[in-house]
Amino acid sequence: MVLGMEERYVRIRDVCRMFNVSHKAVYTWIRRGWINAIKLPNGEYRIPLSDVERLKTRRRVWVS
Repeated sequence: MVLGMEERYVRIRDVCRMFNVSHKAVYTWIRRGWINAIKLPNGEYRIPLSDVERLKTRRRVWVS
């Protein structure tokens, strides 16, 4: 991260829409370490937008 720039975060549902995948698929990506996520005190996750952009640049995204 560049000094002076704050990371933006998105919700699981936003990632689902971006990749047209299920919530289960995104949770799998988090569990496998393909994307980072922060778990909030209320149990929800937030994913750094930079991770989403990095994943977009990959040629393949495994869902299963």
